[in-house]
Amino acid sequence: MRSLAVNLLLLFFACMSVLSLSEAALRVGDSSGDIKTVADLDSNKPLLPEHDALLGEILQRSSFDSIIYELRPNINTKFLHARLRTNRQGFRGDLCDISKQPGEFRIVGLGDSLMFGWGIPDGQEYLALLKRKLQERAPEIYWRITNTAVPGYNTRLEIETLAHKALRCEPDMVILGFLESNDFELPYFVEAAPRGFSLSGLRIVRAVMRRFELLTKHDFARALDKLSALSSQHGFGVLVYVHEKLSEETQEMFLSRKFRIVEAWPEIVRQLGSGDLDRYRKSRFTLSAEDPHPSIEGHQLAATLLFDSGLGAEKRF
Repeated sequence: MRSLAVNLLLLFFACMSVLSLSEAALRVGDSSGDIKTVADLDSNKPLLPEHDALLGEILQRSSFDSIIYELRPNINTKFLHARLRTNRQGFRGDLCDISKQPGEFRIVGLGDSLMFGWGIPDGQEYLALLKRKLQERAPEIYWRITNTAVPGYNTRLEIETLAHKALRCEPDMVILGFLESNDFELPYFVEAAPRGFSLSGLRIVRAVMRRFELLTKHDFARALDKLSALSSQHGFGVLVYVHEKLSEETQEMFLSRKFRIVEAWPEIVRQLGSGDLDRYRKSRFTLSAEDPHPSIEGHQLAATLLFDSGLGAEKRF
């Protein structure tokens, strides 16, 4: 019995040693200086136009618990060396908190860093490019496009943003940006700042738990059901823009709710002559091999595909 107790004690100390070393490695590797928790967002300072902001600096805590965090309003600064502006609603693109005029078609974009325009200068993100294309094709219509996308959001937060903040836009169409490789994960800044010592405060524990606390398919389906119900209640269409590969299961979840889908991957494969993901990530369609967010050319492709889909043909005046 004493031998068993000694062995268990040795095992405990061995586990604690591995935990300590792993925690130290994570802390050293995560020394970027950016904001880590929702509570830290409250300490943000005003941003200067020529300041190159970190991600946490362009965010604030949301007044809606189900949204968690959001872009700060009235930003005019640099982010990833590119000009970033937000309006008084905290969105990129057009204001939509004003009365809708006759002959006006309103589009609301819901998305994450891809639709937001990660590393893309203001006015070059694909929803801004789409607006210009639509305005040229049908100048008799005023196309008001509001980009509510926020880096790190998942589908549930995007639809909560619509429900709490963007329905006042009175959209005729909602474009849901979707990326299967990360839209089931938890959003950034979900942890409260730890007080004192606890296992939950260790980064290695949070890193492990983050992998298990993914947005499940059930939660995702409920979010899509909410979007479908809002569409029926408020009379807007839903179009899903998918930039990379889409599984048949997820595709069916969209189609069963009568959401239209525009996929970029077939056109990317056609232009590159290959469906190899590594080749795509090193192509002209991404910022770099290390950062697979779409480049300006990637955003131009997205705008063209949405434009060619006949977007806006549903207009009801």
